[in-house]
Amino acid sequence: MNPIRRFITAIFAFALIGANAATLLALLAGTGWPAELFSHFPVQYALAQITAIAFFLLLRPRWLGLISLPLLGLNLWLLAPYYWQSGSAHAAPSPAPAATLRVMTLNVNAQNPHTDLVVRAIEAEDPDLLLLLEITPALWESTSIEFRERYPYRASEIVDSPFGIALLSRRPFVYHDILHFGTYGRPAISAQLCLENAESGAAAPCLHVMAMHPDPPITPSLARSRDGQFTEVGEYLRGVSEKRRLVMGDLNATPWSPALRHFMEHNGMRDSALGYGVHPTWFSRWLPLGIPIDQILHSNGIIVLDRRVGPDVGSDHFPVTADISLAPVE
Repeated sequence: MNPIRRFITAIFAFALIGANAATLLALLAGTGWPAELFSHFPVQYALAQITAIAFFLLLRPRWLGLISLPLLGLNLWLLAPYYWQSGSAHAAPSPAPAATLRVMTLNVNAQNPHTDLVVRAIEAEDPDLLLLLEITPALWESTSIEFRERYPYRASEIVDSPFGIALLSRRPFVYHDILHFGTYGRPAISAQLCLENAESGAAAPCLHVMAMHPDPPITPSLARSRDGQFTEVGEYLRGVSEKRRLVMGDLNATPWSPALRHFMEHNGMRDSALGYGVHPTWFSRWLPLGIPIDQILHSNGIIVLDRRVGPDVGSDHFPVTADISLAPVE
């Protein structure tokens, strides 16, 4: 084997062995931090495995490619529902004209100097319900009066920290409250709103919204706080009478994280991205490493009509928008 081919083979072997090892470590994610961190990257593992396995099956040693196929299959199994399944598969459409709502969540980044890009992305989608995270007094004051007047209803805790939060709505809230969860008391917003439908004589359907921004799991203590926030929010939601529920925000967890999977399974929530593909929402300036941690989760009684990730707004996050319809809840 000539030196150039030996060097190329070594690079592919290193990439494949690394992806395989990380896939195996992700299986231990339920043991907690730091193994949980490996659960967030099945897209990257699968891409590295596909490329390297093809190389070894074509050019040898084939055994290295062959023994890696089961681990590739595991990552593809995790990703498959996002391409082959509709996020609203379990919700039957209403026989009456359905009330619809466009919702958006965006972590603007407290250090973002590009308020104009933020406002432009919001205006392009024109959401009815808008969640802004890491919103500081300076960022809020930099928006125009016209922008603020588009959303006459607001629940917020706008502070000089990465945990400022504002839920803006064109429709009135039935009620709203600012709550604090986790070890460090991070703010979250609980709100209910009802959607009138002029074409239907039925009572206006309602939904409960939980907007949150848990701690990033970059240390063991912050990971415990994030997981505690999921547990506390779940307990709170189970006490809410409204059965249609929407949880949205920068959740600092991908859908493959055991912490977020447990939260969804125990609270009857589904990922709005199912059937719409996997799109990175964070680490947006380094897209090969980007992961989807900004989420819009929904319960039964909510049909996802469309779901998409928006453009660069100067933040390290992309905006996430979903068009939803409210259906009867059995």
